[in-house]
Amino acid sequence: MICFLDRDGILNIDDGYIGTLERFKWNHKIFNILNILKAMGYRFIVITNQSGIGRGYYSYKNFFDLSFYMLNYLYEKHGIDLEINFCPHTPEQKCNCRKPSPSMLLRYSIGCADIMIGDNHSDMESARLAGIPRRWLVGRATDGACTQHFKDLEALSDYLKLTIQES
Repeated sequence: MICFLDRDGILNIDDGYIGTLERFKWNHKIFNILNILKAMGYRFIVITNQSGIGRGYYSYKNFFDLSFYMLNYLYEKHGIDLEINFCPHTPEQKCNCRKPSPSMLLRYSIGCADIMIGDNHSDMESARLAGIPRRWLVGRATDGACTQHFKDLEALSDYLKLTIQES
């Protein structure tokens, strides 16, 4: 089982074009969610658009340094392995990897229990096009191709705790 995650706005606070460790702040409410899903047998894959690279706001090196920090932190503090897929292109480049294209997701065999957790419509549309059955939208946006909407990560965490208690 795979839990696909958007990065900015889900794993970290999204203050726009987060490409360096100095600007990175964990969204601490994600840790409980990851630990619950890990206990349920999920593995984790980040699917993220990073047009800040294509726009020149930060370099590939900045992005990789930050990514390795995230990987190490999650493994050392929570025992969570994470894989990261990213698109460095701007929307104007019209590449085929940028969400809402499903191409980053289609690298994997999608199963009936797989999940996408994201905070915008492109995350949900990408997941819908890839055939991911559970598409959980977190945040202000409430419409689109999601299968469930949660006002914030705390609401998602509460939902998962109830799901575990009921099973």
